[in-house]
Amino acid sequence: MSRSFFVGALLASSLWAGAWFFLHREATAGADAPSADPCAGRCGEGTVCEAERCELAQPDPEPTADTRRSKRRSKRKAGGGAADPSADAEASDQGPVQDAAPAIIDDRSIPAYSEAASKTLDMNAGSERLSAEVLDAQLRRLTPRFQGCVRDAIARGAALGSGTITIKATIAGSGRVEGVSASAPASLGAPGVIPCVRKAVHDHRFPAFDGPSMNATFRFEVD
Repeated sequence: MSRSFFVGALLASSLWAGAWFFLHREATAGADAPSADPCAGRCGEGTVCEAERCELAQPDPEPTADTRRSKRRSKRKAGGGAADPSADAEASDQGPVQDAAPAIIDDRSIPAYSEAASKTLDMNAGSERLSAEVLDAQLRRLTPRFQGCVRDAIARGAALGSGTITIKATIAGSGRVEGVSASAPASLGAPGVIPCVRKAVHDHRFPAFDGPSMNATFRFEVD
């Protein structure tokens, strides 16, 4: 056998041994490497692998009513554009919503003042009359009602000026008002002012006195 044949065989044996060692090491390393699935595929549907054990998978919680409402609000905002935080601030700066303007009082059922009403004598009545001081005190009690009539007219959009409202009333001995009239200059002639003043006087109960019905005149200044 020639020397070259012996050298070639030795070289081939060395190459085969090196290749076998390399393949054996790769196979061993692959066997020793940890598996991507620690449970090696043993877990079926509805289970998950946790710490090399198959555990039941927990279902997602059912959405609550609050969650559903929150989602609906989010969808509405998304569909209508981004919320403008300045809108809420502007609404709060405007304060509470104003109430509707007061209605105009219907005074058609209130009797009108008559000069002749107090001239009917009652033979059973005494001779008392309400003094000027008593009438002035009653006017002061009526003033807040008159001021309310002016405020209501302004709330309805009237542009009132200044002037004097003159009121004439017939007052019975019982203190009840039998008739009332009121007049005002054009600056105070906004709709609703006079009917409101007439009703305020008609609803007022004056002090009783032992005497026939009497007429009285009141004046209310509007600045």
